[in-house]
Amino acid sequence: MSISKEVKPQAAPTAPTKAKIFGFKNWSTFWLWAVIGGYFAAFNIWNMRKLDFEGSFQTNALPGEYSWMKRTAGYKTLFRAHLACVLPCSVIGLLQFVPQLRRNYMSIHRSLGEAFFLMMGFGAPSGIMVAVHAFGAAENPSVRLSIMLTGVLTICFLAASYFCISTNVVLSRLRYKLHHGPSNPDARVFRRYKAIDIRRHREFIIRTLAVMSTGSFSSVYLIIPEVMNWTLGYVAFSCGTLMNDLGVSPASAHLQSTYPACMAENGGHAGTIVAVKADLSGSVEELTAWGRAGIGMAFWAALVMHMVLAEIYIRITAKDDDRSDDL
Repeated sequence: MSISKEVKPQAAPTAPTKAKIFGFKNWSTFWLWAVIGGYFAAFNIWNMRKLDFEGSFQTNALPGEYSWMKRTAGYKTLFRAHLACVLPCSVIGLLQFVPQLRRNYMSIHRSLGEAFFLMMGFGAPSGIMVAVHAFGAAENPSVRLSIMLTGVLTICFLAASYFCISTNVVLSRLRYKLHHGPSNPDARVFRRYKAIDIRRHREFIIRTLAVMSTGSFSSVYLIIPEVMNWTLGYVAFSCGTLMNDLGVSPASAHLQSTYPACMAENGGHAGTIVAVKADLSGSVEELTAWGRAGIGMAFWAALVMHMVLAEIYIRITAKDDDRSDDL
């Protein structure tokens, strides 16, 4: 008498999970990349119109910025070179975070990375040099400090990112020896050690992109004073700025009645400092004062907002960017 054994039906093999669009592991990460990265890249592409110095820049710049750039030797060329280097980097940065490009086309990923470092290596210092006078920074310490801090942070984050990737193999071997001794490293474990610096490289690049976009996005945050109905007070202007950059005639009744300290008979000269009311709907110098008072606040707001967004993006996507298998 044979006893038949009950045969349990085997579960059908599960189909392998298909990769999401562009190689992202889940849709939430893809949409986060598309919305934040796409917003940064699209806005910077739109700002490339400022390379047309005699056209779009002249039309959209704050009063006085165009005339100052045009008559100041070297600053026009330096400003255009800064934009030509920095603005395309946002597009390169967007492409660098596409997993499929990184995994399947590593040579392109590395070439784009080298181009990014070269352009930012010139773009950030040139931005600091332009910032010495841009947006009235020569007469407004807050504007100068905010712009220069943005440039310094960009250089620091860029240098940290380059250090992480350039010393990746050396530091990985040192860490492996500290934990496992001088034995030949296991390939899988060694890839995990290398991934530590790769992740740090990625995080510093994200911070670099966030900070470098502060200048382009500062104009967006200029709406804050109007939305909040803030009074921006007065801004210091030199009489030379009023007459040379803003076109206020030295013999005009407006200058004599509003800024009598600029009149020669009162001891005024090009370097005399006067207070100009910041008013969006006022005269040309009052409009310029409004822009210069607001741009300092806008730079600080953009810097804080972008750094917060960068850290949120880093935290959310940390688990979805395990690159140890890509090396």
